[in-house]
Amino acid sequence: MPASASALVLRDLEQYDEALSYAEQAVALREAGRARFLALSRISLVDIHVRRGDLIPPSPGGTTA
Repeated sequence: MPASASALVLRDLEQYDEALSYAEQAVALREAGRARFLALSRISLVDIHVRRGDLIPPSPGGTTA
């Protein structure tokens, strides 16, 4: 199973640590000439980070500290 598919399956199973590893592999394996697939892999990677709570929420007023 390709890394991108494994990342999505593990994400759906809420196994975010493993999903993140596969998503990172999928991004690393994508060729620059395959922009659509690279973009989809990056979207999956960001989605997994969001579900893990890795992103810092914005501060009040819409600026970051």
